Amino acid sequence: MLNLKIESFHIEQLELRNPSILITFFESVNNAALFLLEYKKDNLAMVALNAEKVIYLQKHPHAYGNIKNVVFYPDGAPICWLNAKSKPRIPGVELWLELLKVANKTNHKVAVIGASPDVLASAEEILKSRFENLNFKFMHGYNNEAAYQKFICEFKPDFVLISMGSPKQEKLIWI
Repeated sequence: MLNLKIESFHIEQLELRNPSILITFFESVNNAALFLLEYKKDNLAMVALNAEKVIYLQKHPHAYGNIKNVVFYPDGAPICWLNAKSKPRIPGVELWLELLKVANKTNHKVAVIGASPDVLASAEEILKSRFENLNFKFMHGYNNEAAYQKFICEFKPDFVLISMGSPKQEKLIWI
């Protein structure tokens, strides 16, 4: 468990018992992006949580056990309903875009992994034009783990954005 100063980010957390998951609720997408920017040095992994992942974790309780410094945040409305106080859902793609917007103020290295080569080429063109201060490197989602590991080790990004579907993307976070 990370030793995070969550009070300054107005965060609420709720623990599920079956499976045992600590869900972190943010006030906004911007708040979640600022949180990630603050704790990037701790190799923080933010994992979008929806009802499908909760069901998967009930059947495979140790599936995400190897991910260190994980923060589960509510991607789906049913996860938000678990919190008595109204908190917004944080769709993964919205968190990505907000993080890139905030990080664009300084020079960060961002690795983007996932999708087909054609889709990734389109994403590359769009992201590089919208976030000119970021140093991007892209890799499609049809490689083996060794290739991803080499890619990340050589590039040494500040952020790795993965879009490969579950549980494949979470398995990649483990390495």
